[in-house]
Amino acid sequence: LGAVNFNTTIAGVEQADAILLVGTNLRWEAPLVNTRIRKAIKKGAKVYAIGPETDLTYKVEWLGSELSLLGNLPEAAA
Repeated sequence: LGAVNFNTTIAGVEQADAILLVGTNLRWEAPLVNTRIRKAIKKGAKVYAIGPETDLTYKVEWLGSELSLLGNLPEAAA
């Protein structure tokens, strides 16, 4: 497993190989970030989401809607 960065700049989103969305609909809440995610996907990034399913217009692997899933992240990133 490579380096994990849970805090990046908006421009840095385009360089991500995996993106985790938590409880958001970026199409409406942050269209600029959503555009950067679409660029990252074109470069091969995978997008995962926790929260209610919404139509983001790109492929997302929905992990569930329970925020308790966030408790597993430190173990998964180690």
